[in-house]
Amino acid sequence: MLAEPRIPAGHCEGFHDAYARLHRFCEADVRAYWEGKPFNCDGSKYANVYDGRMGMAFIEASVASAENDGAWVKMNLNK
Repeated sequence: MLAEPRIPAGHCEGFHDAYARLHRFCEADVRAYWEGKPFNCDGSKYANVYDGRMGMAFIEASVASAENDGAWVKMNLNK
């Protein structure tokens, strides 16, 4: 097991720190939710559903742009 690298090739040393922060903040909010305490999942500490939807809209617009010779395409965030 020690022969396996701990950090995947091409990732900087901050890779694990980023995941540790993600899990720490997300876990704190999940625990607060289950305990009936206030929490904030506005996307400032970790990605939320809306961030994911924005990423998908970007990909959809990029594909549509590529299919139209690079023409500007408006992102549709209302799906």
